[in-house]
Amino acid sequence: MDFAGKQKSEIAEDLEAYLRHRVMPYWYDTAIDAANGGYKLADEHYTAGIFRRKWLLLVRSNYSQRNSLRTKEKQLVSQCRMLFVFSLVHRLGYSGNERNYLKAAEHGYRFLIESMLDEKYGGFYWRTDLQGRVLDQGKSLYGQAFTIYALVEYHRASGLADPLDRALALYRKVQEKFYDGINSGWIEHGEQDFTPLNALSSRSLWTERGMPGMIGFKSGNANLHWMEALIELYCLTSDAFVKTSLMSSLNINKTFFYPSDPSGSCDYRMAEWSEVGDSNYEGMSYGHTVEFAWLMIYAQKVLQIAPDWNHFDNILMHALKYGFDHKKGGFYWKGFNEHTASDTTKVWWVQAEGLAALVEAVQHNTNAYYERALSLLLSWIFKYQIFSDDGIWIASTTGEGKPLDITKAGSWKAAYHEIRAITKFIDMFSPSGSNHVS
Repeated sequence: MDFAGKQKSEIAEDLEAYLRHRVMPYWYDTAIDAANGGYKLADEHYTAGIFRRKWLLLVRSNYSQRNSLRTKEKQLVSQCRMLFVFSLVHRLGYSGNERNYLKAAEHGYRFLIESMLDEKYGGFYWRTDLQGRVLDQGKSLYGQAFTIYALVEYHRASGLADPLDRALALYRKVQEKFYDGINSGWIEHGEQDFTPLNALSSRSLWTERGMPGMIGFKSGNANLHWMEALIELYCLTSDAFVKTSLMSSLNINKTFFYPSDPSGSCDYRMAEWSEVGDSNYEGMSYGHTVEFAWLMIYAQKVLQIAPDWNHFDNILMHALKYGFDHKKGGFYWKGFNEHTASDTTKVWWVQAEGLAALVEAVQHNTNAYYERALSLLLSWIFKYQIFSDDGIWIASTTGEGKPLDITKAGSWKAAYHEIRAITKFIDMFSPSGSNHVS
């Protein structure tokens, strides 16, 4: 897709057609598990007829370090991300006679409630097998956050009261079980009954159970997505307790993980908010910093407080200065303080969140620097992040654009980041706009 010389309104129209005719048909046709319910996200759905020659060469040469083609599980976050995506695109008018995205969302909602809801202790299980049998009963703040996020969007799309009621009940359960009354904030990992996992571990839950984060730590990742869920829940409920939690979450993120001086950004804090003091946990994720930047503005608008554009600009300008490729385009993976990126891998979701942040920046304050970065990023995505005719982004490349992981679908490779960013672009710049909430 060539955007050279086009106005943003024209690009928005191209992106709308790209979603309607290429991307969403892929997810509808491959992700719905008609036999077992829910969504099956795996590259086993590849069919040679739809790929360009360079993709076939990569697959035949076994060049990539991608995940296994087959999946053996259904993980809470990926199920919720696809429920969110199908709900969102239906609400934005993408459903048709051939593909009804509301039906696709309903399919995922049924699986979520029937197979992943813990009727005894509340909350939702971390993962099941393909048939819906529970494999991990653990509860994580991260997973519950995405469940709320998806339930709210499904409520918007369907008009049903039950999903929103469940979202609010889940928020109350998390507050009851995971709120840290000693240090403030939220505990991130628990057993089935939400009993906190407090002992520090030398191994992350990502390694052991497929959960993000470290036992006993507080993370920018979980806090960012908890804030994201609270934004949407407060949007629809105006609940006073949710508002208080949202304001607390916003302040925690601004103070401890994504401060106005971006050199102080970090991925982890101790339970009482002190620095971890271990070089293994130093550095910042450019994807999370820019994601927080635009979500912060969104949260402040929802809370009806003055948007902190200085904070936003500080974060985005820092990421562009130290973590962005100003020759080819694209955001890098990770860096340290006031130094150029230490890891120049370009990961798909980082590009998506960079796109969302730059859309926010350009819409608010058009300037040549932001405009050029946005143009470079779009060019990078469609030149290097896509290798098949269906238009699905691959997981990662080197800084130069050499594919590293050509996974298109998996437990951690769903459609949420890129669909949200692209619909945000369309909403901001399409002549007709859309109903996208942010």
